[in-house]
Amino acid sequence: MTVPSHELPRRVLCALAAGGGGPVAVRCLRDAELSRTRLLMHHIVERSAAVRHPHAALVGRAFAVLLDVERAAAASVVALLTHPAVAAWAVHTVRTLHGARPDGANPGFMAAVAASAAARAGLPALVDVPANPDGGRYIALPGVGWFDAGAAGLLRLRTGPGGEPEPVAVPAGGGPRWHPAVRIDTTHDGLRLAADLDFASWHHALGAAYCAERGVGPGEPEPDRWRDGLAAAWALLGSHHRGTAHEVAAALRVLVPLADPAQGTTSSTFAGAFGAVALSAPAGPRTTALALAHELQHSKFIVLARLHPLLGEEAPGELYYAPWRSDPRPLGALLDGAYAFLAVARFWRTQRLVEADPQARDEADVQFHRWAGATHDVARMLLRHPALTDMGRFVTARMLARVHRWRQEPASERAAAAARDAAAAHLAEWRRTHPHGADAWYSSSTLVACRTP
Repeated sequence: MTVPSHELPRRVLCALAAGGGGPVAVRCLRDAELSRTRLLMHHIVERSAAVRHPHAALVGRAFAVLLDVERAAAASVVALLTHPAVAAWAVHTVRTLHGARPDGANPGFMAAVAASAAARAGLPALVDVPANPDGGRYIALPGVGWFDAGAAGLLRLRTGPGGEPEPVAVPAGGGPRWHPAVRIDTTHDGLRLAADLDFASWHHALGAAYCAERGVGPGEPEPDRWRDGLAAAWALLGSHHRGTAHEVAAALRVLVPLADPAQGTTSSTFAGAFGAVALSAPAGPRTTALALAHELQHSKFIVLARLHPLLGEEAPGELYYAPWRSDPRPLGALLDGAYAFLAVARFWRTQRLVEADPQARDEADVQFHRWAGATHDVARMLLRHPALTDMGRFVTARMLARVHRWRQEPASERAAAAARDAAAAHLAEWRRTHPHGADAWYSSSTLVACRTP
């Protein structure tokens, strides 16, 4: 496996710094993540042997299968190595192999990757795929499907021209049940959104405990509910947020279902899993469309910051007020949040112009002013912070310039006042619940920094 070096072209870097970038930037970021995953895969083979992990020999054999598939069908291997669950597993596994309990790592998921690549390519292979050491009944082949394997600790799978993997040895008590990958595929105005609805790969790659902590669905979701909800959200993005839609179409590979909240939509991003959005079942076109735009922005920032460090050394224990959170945030998370809320402000900036209902239009206007103002204030503060690198100042300055221009556009004073009132109420509540927050080291009436006790 060859691994190229990566440097973002100046034009792409400028576009990303201002919150955009389009499909070209998405491809650059994905290529960089692919190279990182390739390096991690090599290291997992070597480290598993070095620490004498119980699956070390199995991992070596699986990696050899993967190399054989790459020689015959390179595109199948690229599709697997850019799968978000595979990338997240590689990061998590290397960390665990270097931790205090390397035997708790799951390098054996390498076999699932190899079997998936062979199955996608329709090539013959015989691969032993172990379950995750921390439990769970899923043995998943990313992008292909998953087995409900019950208590089976290992499945020997045969792949071939048929495309569907076949268990060779059936464990006692009944055979594993195969579930093909659930695909969400919808098109609006010529723009296609295609992604897998995948929970099993995360349970297999990262473990049942991790998934329980993150709220990843404990069972198979309702595909029709997701297809209908995503189609409505995609129509909204494709009709009115075309630039964002092009980025989402280029980036999104996997939707990870989360448990339904009491109301609204829950979403999140996994670090190291570019192209995945974790999302509760769609609750409405606007909230779902906004969640996709918001989480994609987090994913872009994570890779951008990995390629070009934006922060130097931070003061230990220093935390900051974030206008979009109830808890204090470290400096890196504050910068990440500002970048993500630039996309939120952009969404409402457009949405306030296309809402047909006057009440919805007014609410969108308030939301735009609220988050444009918050992003502007945070970016302005960050630009003065000595921990930012030169690249960090460049990115922050581009963000600030973009949102500053938006705030010069004609505005409803009523909406702007409502947004200011909401921001003031949020800050007042934050001050009340964080009485140890010190006065900020910078001059600002709306942002507060604090140090941990």
